[in-house]
Parts: sequence; structure tokens; C-alpha cells
Amino acid sequence: TFDTYQSQSNPKWLMGLEGVVIFRDGFFMTVFLPLYALPQQAEQQLKDQTNFRQSVPMLVRLLADQNSVIRRRAIKSLGLIGPEAKDAVPELTQILRDVEKEIRDIAFQALAAIGSEAKQAVPALIQALKDQDSDIRINAISTLREIGPAARQAVPFLIQALEDQDEVVRIDAAEILEEIGAEAKQAVPALIQLLDDESLVVRVNAIEALGDIGAEAKQAVPMLTQALEDKFSAIRDSAEVALRQISSEDKK
Repeated sequence: TFDTYQSQSNPKWLMGLEGVVIFRDGFFMTVFLPLYALPQQAEQQLKDQTNFRQSVPMLVRLLADQNSVIRRRAIKSLGLIGPEAKDAVPELTQILRDVEKEIRDIAFQALAAIGSEAKQAVPALIQALKDQDSDIRINAISTLREIGPAARQAVPFLIQALEDQDEVVRIDAAEILEEIGAEAKQAVPALIQLLDDESLVVRVNAIEALGDIGAEAKQAVPMLTQALEDKFSAIRDSAEVALRQISSEDKK
């Protein structure tokens, strides 16, 4: 039972192992495996043979365990389950405010692994974008990136993130806006400003985002036309594609 498991947990024994809680033939079992040591094929086989979704409620209960090692293993297991762990999103969202940095970090990772099914975490991730800690901002933007178009409500805050001092945040913000596409049209002026960014990757991502926004980004055409003469081939190639996308959408 859960109570027996909790009272008999041994942090020393758990250390260095990945915890996976599963149900088999109506019985609850906890399996701790050194997944990092498994070949990729064997790990995939383990996942395929286990009905992970049934384990989500028990893993959610373990998120409240007083043993931080158990909480970390439960969060990681939810991340392994991925989109089918969507019922754990509210609890994982609460953990984003945990005082322990490692637990916060893996909660971000778990939400990212759940992907678009974690869209209800977007308001909390928007708040995290405003944090003074750059690591939290990076985790928040990376998680929003994995949530993808479902994060469209974050567009105004993603526009602000385009000005972040951290290059990773600017890169990911542009990529999310690219995935959102035409619904991110209000980001066009800020994306145009990024065409002068010191980072080549940021500039390329900004161009690609403008292309995916399409006809709504036609005000960027003069700058994209200039970019066709850029010394970097990545900029020239991206600008050429973006101009075709904008022109194509404008004719529809």
C-alpha cells in the first residue's frame, strides 16, 4: 500500500535510481531502475510494456511526500510518462514555487515533457518569465516552447522576452512565436528589432518567426530584402524563405 511504501522508503537505497510507479494485474508496485544505464532500445521496451497512465494518480500523491528524493523521482517519472501525465499538471505547477532548486528544475522539465497537454500551466509560466533569476526565466521559456501553440495567451509576455538579456530566452521566445504563427502578429515590430541582434541564432529565429506569421508581417519586407545581402548564408537563406512565405500568404 501507499502507507507501507512511504514508511519503508529508504533515501540511501533510492539515491541514483529513477523511480517509476506502475500498476500490474491490479497490484501497485514501485520499481526503481537505473534507467540511465539501460540501452535506448531496452528503455523504450520498458515504456511500451507498462501502462504508465494508471500510475499517474499514485505519482501525484508522491509529490507531497516529505522525502525530497521520493518527490524528485515522482516528478521525473511523470516526465517520462509525458502527455499521458496531463492530470498531474496542477500539482506540477504548484511545485514551480518549491524552495528546492533541483525540484523546481525537474518540475519545469516534466511540464515540458507533457507538452501541449500542460497548457493550463501557462499562467504560472508567464509569472516565471518575470522572475529575477535567469535560470527560472530560461526554464519557463523552454517549457513554453514545448507547450507550443497552446501557449498563445503568453504572446504579450513573449514579446517582452524578446528583449531579455539572456540569449537563450530570446531564442526560445522567437521560436515559440514562430510556432504560434499568424496569431502572433502583434510581435512583428519586436521581431523586426531583433534583426539587429548580436546573436546570429536570434536573428535567424526572428526571420523564421516573421515568415511563419505570414502576410501579417509584410511590414518586415524591406528589412528582409536587405537581409538577402547579409554576409551570413543562414541569414540570407532564412530571409529568402520568409519573403516567399509572406508573399504567398499575402496573395491568398
